Amino acid sequence: MIISITRLFLHLQPYIFLLLFFCIDLSAFIILQQYTVQSLLCFFILKTLTTQHTFSNNILLVLCLIFLSLESQLVYSFFGLGLLLWIILIPLGNTLASLSQITIVSALGMLIFTLIMHAFFIQYMLLGAPFCLIFTNCNISVNLIMILILWSLKIGGRQGNRSYIV
Repeated sequence: MIISITRLFLHLQPYIFLLLFFCIDLSAFIILQQYTVQSLLCFFILKTLTTQHTFSNNILLVLCLIFLSLESQLVYSFFGLGLLLWIILIPLGNTLASLSQITIVSALGMLIFTLIMHAFFIQYMLLGAPFCLIFTNCNISVNLIMILILWSLKIGGRQGNRSYIV
């Protein structure tokens, strides 16, 4: 009985993290009144790089994209504003993961690339917000710390030569 509950929790764990990171992003947006903490994006990047693309993991990635689109709706009043940018991330992440043996370097590179493209193309070009380099650097710093925390907690799934049931 305890083993079956543990297995159920292991299968539900990524979905629980998905909802938890969505709530963290939403509460940080409400408290700070800026879209600074993007833990769901960090989780999506780690999942893109560290998991094998099976049916259940692809469902998780699609749910991540839906929740990222919902965050875009809540922050910018446009559903799926960054969806094209996030969909470009998946092949870029697979390419970086195949080129680099160190997955955390690929994840950090993808995160920095995504945040700069988000600040420039979405906020500056599409929404007409002024391009603030200080805010972009702060956003990158906060999310680099977030992805390093997620990496150290092994939330991303398989890291290196070790594999976890996710």
